[in-house]
Amino acid sequence: MIMKKLLFVVLLFVGFCANASAQFFVSGSASFVYRNENFGMTILPGVGYEFNDRWAVGAGLGLTYFGEEAKGLTNPYVRFNCWNNKLVFVDLKGTTEISFGQGDANAFIGLRPSLRLAVNNHLQLSADMGLLGVDIDNDPATPAFGVGISGIDLTLIYRF
Repeated sequence: MIMKKLLFVVLLFVGFCANASAQFFVSGSASFVYRNENFGMTILPGVGYEFNDRWAVGAGLGLTYFGEEAKGLTNPYVRFNCWNNKLVFVDLKGTTEISFGQGDANAFIGLRPSLRLAVNNHLQLSADMGLLGVDIDNDPATPAFGVGISGIDLTLIYRF
């Protein structure tokens, strides 16, 4: 009897998500870097929810590797759509990136401009460029203000 109730709840949730007018989304990004004779990569799958045409929230949880060091990475964000024509979207993300591993943690809190391209009704490609914010390193715990364009993070988004 419990299994039937659990199955009913799961089917109800799946049905709700299917009829949610494309409000839930999953995303994933992978980036690669070669700097100072060291190779690095980041893999960051995520999930999110669009409240309306302007506001969305999301979070990613993944891994980053550079040189000989691997760290966990989490990335909660709020996205505001500044302009769109249903094909191209210009967004501003308020983001927090926290990396952690082997007794070390770093955080970035700031704003990132983003450009999204709608491939179809469900699939989008996003490019986050630059940063404006505060970088906090816990060894020693010192904040540092940063502005820059160090690369472009590409993300694939699938909207349900």
